[in-house]
Amino acid sequence: MKKSIYFALLLLLLPTFLAAQTSYYVSSSGGNDLNTGRSIDQAWRSLEKVNSFKPAPGDKILFKRGDWWEGTLTVGASGTSGNPVVYGAYGVGEKPRILGSKRIEGWTLHSGKIYKAKVYTGDFNQLFINGERIQLARYPKKGYCDVTTSHSTTKFASTGLKGDINYTGATAVIRTNAWGMATKIVTASSSNTITVNSAPQYTITVGDGFFLNNKLEFLTAPGEYYYDSAAKTVYLWTPNGDNPENYRVRGSVLSNLLYLYGKQYVTIENIELSQSSGVAAFADYCNYLTLDKLDILNADSKGIFINHDKFGTYQNIKIDGANHIAFHAQYTSYSNITDNTITNTAMFENLGLTGMGGEQDGRAFTNSAGTDNIIRYNRIENVGYSGISWRTPNTIIDKNFIKNVCMVKDDGGAIYTFSPTAAEIGSAGSKVTNNIVLYSRGTSEGIGSIFSTGYGIYMDNNVHDVVIENNTVAFSGQGAIHLHQNKNILVTGNTLFDARFLVYADQENGDCTVSNNIMYGFDRDFENYSTVKLVGERNGATHIYKNNKYYNPLRSEGLFRCQENYYDFVKWQSTVAGRDAGSTFVNTPLKTGEKEELFYNDTKETKTFELGIAVYRALDGTNVSGKISLEPFTSRILIKTTQTN
Repeated sequence: MKKSIYFALLLLLLPTFLAAQTSYYVSSSGGNDLNTGRSIDQAWRSLEKVNSFKPAPGDKILFKRGDWWEGTLTVGASGTSGNPVVYGAYGVGEKPRILGSKRIEGWTLHSGKIYKAKVYTGDFNQLFINGERIQLARYPKKGYCDVTTSHSTTKFASTGLKGDINYTGATAVIRTNAWGMATKIVTASSSNTITVNSAPQYTITVGDGFFLNNKLEFLTAPGEYYYDSAAKTVYLWTPNGDNPENYRVRGSVLSNLLYLYGKQYVTIENIELSQSSGVAAFADYCNYLTLDKLDILNADSKGIFINHDKFGTYQNIKIDGANHIAFHAQYTSYSNITDNTITNTAMFENLGLTGMGGEQDGRAFTNSAGTDNIIRYNRIENVGYSGISWRTPNTIIDKNFIKNVCMVKDDGGAIYTFSPTAAEIGSAGSKVTNNIVLYSRGTSEGIGSIFSTGYGIYMDNNVHDVVIENNTVAFSGQGAIHLHQNKNILVTGNTLFDARFLVYADQENGDCTVSNNIMYGFDRDFENYSTVKLVGERNGATHIYKNNKYYNPLRSEGLFRCQENYYDFVKWQSTVAGRDAGSTFVNTPLKTGEKEELFYNDTKETKTFELGIAVYRALDGTNVSGKISLEPFTSRILIKTTQTN
């Protein structure tokens, strides 16, 4: 009887055990599509063979490390809970690579040191030499020309343009305001006046900056190229001025290098997606999707675009060099976005035929619809616009490290959210906690402004019911934390260091509370601003401030703005009529040679800092020497004195 029960149970469990047993191998260097694929010696060769295969739950399709393919990997079937379909890697060496580019050969000399060759396939929009992205020829070479006359919504003039060039056919990339960057095609040209194919979202005005690219006349220096789309011909001046046949020259012509639609329980891991002409990895209506240890490099549009997905895991992914958005999650819910590294998104020097994409693109990560996602332990550096941007309720943004945002546009933030109306739930219920945010400076170049408006953590219009707690925000532009027309925001336990305003509140839409924060300000000019402030509120903002610790070692006057007036701490407290109870202000001057230093731990482990022979002073006045330890994603401000041990 016991044996019968045992065998019955075994038969029930057998499909589960068998589901994970079949692995299939793919090698572009040694495979053959006529093989079985079931062993390394019988590996398949092509993506076409893989895409035609319908894996069973638990099957693994493994690509040989060090090999590469051109095209799209299309996932053909779903897995089940506990038995996902897995696409991964085998062997040793570099990750298997799927390329969105094709080699360009057959170069002939055009003139001087410029060579040309035909591009026979696809919609070309990027060029690479030995894996390095080459800049599309532009004018001016650096920075912007300024609009000096605005004739209409599509026609403008600039004294910076050369009157002897016909600019028709060029791409115009126009900074239409602080946060807008439009990409248009020049349809008419006369002297220094040009007309573009359609009006940007934001009106072109005098003082707006723009540059033009993709005209043969702009190809005047090594390391540049031009693409004639009508003739399907690319022109190239190599960095060394020699024949391109000496190099591996590739042009981006393919998008969606990884494609999933309507598949559940799928894992994609240990694969590189490079040089896409558009989106590198696209998934729509795919629940329980795992993307793990992917390298996504130089996508002209988006590195990852996931849509209508739930219960996803996106981890240990490296996204570098995306030109529009590095990671775009839309209608995404109950997902974990963790331990990813996103770098060099929408950098000015990389903007080419498609510019920065949409006029408000240029973000490292954006989550535009959905609910209950976790964004944790991500590292984001060098971003044209905002770092983490979200508009989804009950989102956790925790323990991320973000550095250098708003490098091309501003009026954005390292962490940013916005709602179009007060009635929208938006990001309500979200928590922004334990993040380290550095250098959200912003840039005024290209908008005819005397100052920039980058923010560390930015709660924009109509945001309500969000907690901002225990973050470190340093070296920001206009504000470390900006509350703009908000309601019921709690700002507590944060360390704010070096910005024009450490907390900046603009417009009243309901009580917000700013409590138990450390705010350390300086007394120096920030760009073209006047001296910096600690707290500022204007346009009717009347929030609650309590138990904050304010510091400025060099000045006490004018540090607090209340509407249009500036006060010292005592006058501020009396003016706001009890709205800043329990706070303190320290104005102890630094001695000659003393300097503030910010120590922070952006790792998951406790970190020890060796202080050498120097003696430091804590903000409470006690001496600190030898070493200090910081818990993960915490920080501490110390004053380095001239004393030694």
